[in-house]
Amino acid sequence: MGLADVGEGKACRNVRRLAVIAEGDLEDIENAEIAYLKLPVTSTKNFSAYLAKTLKPVGRPFGRVSTIMLDGKVVNFKFVDKIDDD
Repeated sequence: MGLADVGEGKACRNVRRLAVIAEGDLEDIENAEIAYLKLPVTSTKNFSAYLAKTLKPVGRPFGRVSTIMLDGKVVNFKFVDKIDDD
């Protein structure tokens, strides 16, 4: 028996919501405008793989300069650099 309101599927979805700051705003990050990107379900595996691949050079699950590309309905990520603490 599924948990969805209709049918046999599950009621929740595998959704990721990302806070995104434009690279040009990194100099004044406290005043930077934050955009939010809600990944489609078809891109959650890509995002998880991207985080796993870039975890070692970055050392944490945030603080990356990335290129975000849309290929049809799938979002892909390319690592550019890490953001230093300072």
